[in-house]
Amino acid sequence: MTEHATDTKDTQTSDGQGLGAALFGWTSRNGMGRLVLLGLAVFGGLLFALDFLVSRDGYSALEETPGFYAIYGALAFAVVALIAWPLRGLINRSETYYDEDGSDG
Repeated sequence: MTEHATDTKDTQTSDGQGLGAALFGWTSRNGMGRLVLLGLAVFGGLLFALDFLVSRDGYSALEETPGFYAIYGALAFAVVALIAWPLRGLINRSETYYDEDGSDG
């Protein structure tokens, strides 16, 4: 079986960096995680504030409450995450589950 060498010319920029580093290198700088989180929080707060300007015609009075869909979505996400946590322990298998004798060969 022959192995093919990967040509890296197409994935490098003019300064020799890889394409991934050129596109996403800014994410490894100090404080960027906090800045992205702050930006998302500000954007979410802005969308929540704009929700007070939209008139809704819902089936119930609860649906017409400003911020209902944001709160409902956040709670639904939390429920799914909390259900997945114990489910992982139920369906998790060892790394050698499919090996007959447990060896790598």
